Amino acid sequence: MANVSVSIVRKPRALWRILLSIPFLVTLTVGIIARSPQTVIQTKAAIAAVNSGTAQNAVSSAIISSDVAGWMVCVSLIVLALTWPVYILDSIQYYRARPRRKGDVSSFSSPLLLFGLLGCFGLTGCGDYQEKKYEEVAPNEAAFVIPLTGTADEQAQFKSLDYLTKAKVAAKRIEIPTEQHNTGRGPGSYIWLPTVKVIKVDRSPITREWTRGKNNGTSPKDQAIAVESLESINFRAGVSLTVSIRDEDAPKFLYFYFGKKLEDVVDQNMRSFVQGVLSREFGNLTLAECAKSKAKVFKTAYEETKTQFLEKGITLEYLSSSEGLEYDDPKIQESINKKFQAENDILVAKTEALANEERNKVALSKAKNEAEIKLMQAKADAEAAQEFVKAGDAMMIKAQVDIAKAQAEAMKTAAEKWNGSVPNSILPQGTNMMFGLDQQRPTPAQLLTKSPTTVPVAQDHK
Repeated sequence: MANVSVSIVRKPRALWRILLSIPFLVTLTVGIIARSPQTVIQTKAAIAAVNSGTAQNAVSSAIISSDVAGWMVCVSLIVLALTWPVYILDSIQYYRARPRRKGDVSSFSSPLLLFGLLGCFGLTGCGDYQEKKYEEVAPNEAAFVIPLTGTADEQAQFKSLDYLTKAKVAAKRIEIPTEQHNTGRGPGSYIWLPTVKVIKVDRSPITREWTRGKNNGTSPKDQAIAVESLESINFRAGVSLTVSIRDEDAPKFLYFYFGKKLEDVVDQNMRSFVQGVLSREFGNLTLAECAKSKAKVFKTAYEETKTQFLEKGITLEYLSSSEGLEYDDPKIQESINKKFQAENDILVAKTEALANEERNKVALSKAKNEAEIKLMQAKADAEAAQEFVKAGDAMMIKAQVDIAKAQAEAMKTAAEKWNGSVPNSILPQGTNMMFGLDQQRPTPAQLLTKSPTTVPVAQDHK
């Protein structure tokens, strides 16, 4: 008779467990899918409740903090944990008490595989990973690190300028610390919330062109400043300006304009201030004075605007007019143009008359200069001729002196050689045979005292 091994351990049943696990597995899957977006929404609601502190933000944060998805995951895991581990233990005990046969080892792996799958589902119920977060600060930005938690007194200090000055940091990469915030009673019902908030102020320069034109202004809309003269004549003035925030003035800007960008402050606060100054200055001037005193008015607007907003952390680089003054009534501009044209024609005529007068003066002066030059040349020629005559007389006198000297030498020689005898032949005086020897010759002294030949000199006629 063959021996038959009989197991006294009852074989566990898995059918009812499978039917029970299906709805809880579906619930578990839905809860896991719903937790991802719920975590982001819950984080935003918590930060909004801390920053703004409104009742609506607090209610939203409380509703989301109930963590319905977390409860779905938690309950499903508890039911599955009570259902399948018992089955696994019974299966292990049943297979150990059962006689070993070929293939029993492979059949024993099925419960282990099921247990591993349940373990993977259990890991999905863990809380969020504490990830390190950083905030980058650009070179044109100033950063402030503000705690999100603290006592009422510490939170009240946020409104002081000294507190913001101390909260300013120079780092360009700031680590955001976090703390665990429970969102439910389950083991994985928590999220990580930041304990500080980094507030950045953009210090980049902003330029605005508030003009009436569509092609050269900051906006295609008509943004020119509307003002009026003392006679209540409406016109518009274009304004051009550039502002910036210095690094040391960033706490002031954050203190006075928390939550606003620099361009918003310029387009709203600064524009209204500039319009007030221009309206006041132009309103005290007549229409004619407005055009003449425009530079002075804009200088006043620049100085007052710079002083006003420098105290609030904004530096006004420059402020000037743009596109001139444009009148709302086209007839006024037309009459101004006609008046200008007439005045310009008169000015041109006066300028032409002055030019003709100057040209006549230049021509007269040129003729006078030419006459004076000719007179000077005549004087020079006369003086040169006189000098020439003097030089000729001197040469003639020298020649006569030389002749007289030669005759004297000849007579001396004749006297020395005369033997006292009388000539045998005597020629009468005046005969040509004497060759002028019988004529009376001036002495050298007489020749030297003889006056030179005079030459007429041109008289200066004026």
